Amino acid sequence: SGETVVVDFTADWCLTCKTLEAYVLDTPTVREALGADDVVALKADWTRGDPEVTAALAALGSKQVPVIAIFPAARPNQPIVFRDGYTQTSLLEALKSARHTN
Repeated sequence: SGETVVVDFTADWCLTCKTLEAYVLDTPTVREALGADDVVALKADWTRGDPEVTAALAALGSKQVPVIAIFPAARPNQPIVFRDGYTQTSLLEALKSARHTN
């Protein structure tokens, strides 16, 4: 539909996930970028080992969280994937890159 999709793979028991949420995702600059009209932000909750989330993680080459996957609208089959961690800067740069390829 012409939108870049950002999926945050997380779990309640994941301390790294909670730290990234507090210090990266839940910051004004990142919230603003994720709230843009051409961006859809989703959360994939793996707290209980949901099989669909497990399959999506495996498709991205991951067996654990945290993972952030950015699916650019122009090339959704070529996601930008962050495993284990990311910064505000790296996430915002990747999102900007994904949105400019649309």
